[in-house]
Amino acid sequence: MIDFEKYIMPGVTHWQHPRFHAYFPAGNSYPSILADMLSDGIGCVGFSWAASPACTELEIIMLDWMGKMIGLPKEFLCLSDHKSKGGGVI
Repeated sequence: MIDFEKYIMPGVTHWQHPRFHAYFPAGNSYPSILADMLSDGIGCVGFSWAASPACTELEIIMLDWMGKMIGLPKEFLCLSDHKSKGGGVI
């Protein structure tokens, strides 16, 4: 732990710092914390469908939810009843 504090911690990016302007916001909201806990509990690497089909399928469903929330036409959704060619993953 001494080496960790001495060598690792000084180089850690402090996501919560008010002057840290990164591409990805810190996960400090309740839903974000809950999602992190659930994904850590599963313990899978979700970087491709081959690595984790369930994570990829969940991402497709979540993107359809977001598409519906912002009012995209059904043709843009993956799981629509209109023989859609839309959808995708982030």
